[in-house]
Amino acid sequence: MNTTYPNVMSEHGLFYLDVPPPSTGLRVMNKTFLSIIEGELDYDQLNVAAGTSGVKPVDGGGLRKLNFFFGRGIETLSSQLELRSYLSENRYQILYFAVSDSVPGLVRNLATASAGRKNDCRVISHVHSGAFTNLFEQKGIAWLARKFEKIVDTFVFLSPKLRDEATSNIPRSKCEVVPNTLDDGVRCKAHEVECKVENRETCDEIRVLYLSNMIESKGYWDVAKAVRQFVTEDTTEITVNFIGAWPSEKARCSFERKLQSYGLGDTARVHGKIEDRIRVRQAYLDADVFVLPTYYATEAQPVTIIEAMNAATPVIATPHASIPEYVNDNENGYLVDKKSPGQINDRLKLLTDTENWKRKARAARRTYEDEFAPKAVREKFLSVLRGEK
Repeated sequence: MNTTYPNVMSEHGLFYLDVPPPSTGLRVMNKTFLSIIEGELDYDQLNVAAGTSGVKPVDGGGLRKLNFFFGRGIETLSSQLELRSYLSENRYQILYFAVSDSVPGLVRNLATASAGRKNDCRVISHVHSGAFTNLFEQKGIAWLARKFEKIVDTFVFLSPKLRDEATSNIPRSKCEVVPNTLDDGVRCKAHEVECKVENRETCDEIRVLYLSNMIESKGYWDVAKAVRQFVTEDTTEITVNFIGAWPSEKARCSFERKLQSYGLGDTARVHGKIEDRIRVRQAYLDADVFVLPTYYATEAQPVTIIEAMNAATPVIATPHASIPEYVNDNENGYLVDKKSPGQINDRLKLLTDTENWKRKARAARRTYEDEFAPKAVREKFLSVLRGEK
């Protein structure tokens, strides 16, 4: 049963952010944050991407790209006009939105914050990217970033490390920490997790999962190379599932051909993106190890690692962005160097030991429950919305 805070309910907030459909990582997270404060705050929600351009950027075709960016510009203008209408017609005390780390996004951020300030809102900006503060260092636009910072009352970061990295450009007094949490569809029940751990009597098979966008710097090539090495060195049966959206069909075909050349045709499966959250949850429950050896430039706090921990799936990841704050080496998983498939292979071998796997599986689940479960995150989020320090 949720605790109701009268001083929160007395306020009216406008949440200016996109929610599914379509189901992108940020949209799902936006919807999840809204769901955990349901009944605690009186709010309206307005999509940032108003209207539909009907065109997406693709490789090649300058006219198509121009149409896409023109369409996005029209959407942004329409949405900003609607935002101002909402703000002028309602007496909102809070304006909350997720910031962008791009230059066009910074302009939108500034316009959004300025509209909130003009209408006497407390302006709260949630930073989901690890690259947002880079805008303060870029020539020609740093002044815009500084102007944006002065307007915003509170910046919400996903971890202490990400917050601390921002304090050279944003006053510490304006920075708060609220970690990611998970939506209903992907959350595992306690009995499901315990059944998974208890039923694993032997590790005569190890099922590896990579689930993220299929971007090279997310490390999927390193996963494939590690599995190839494991197959040649260990007698334990291994399978690996790659789940995620590809930037192009060409990139996917190239990867599948390489898997065949590695001799992994029967070992590796490439699924593409899965939007059904129930199927995603089952993928985590079925997996024995989750591997994300990312060195992605804008990485912040990968939700897929949290999703894996929720399913009591030990994690192998890199000490990148905020990851070492919640993946504790040799406790709930392992940390490996970037671009080091050999180290991934070594950690996979360690997880073929049943008792070692069980210890790390239970530790992963505890990390999720203590730090990222909705009940753990809700109070922190409500505290930010209440303006408490």
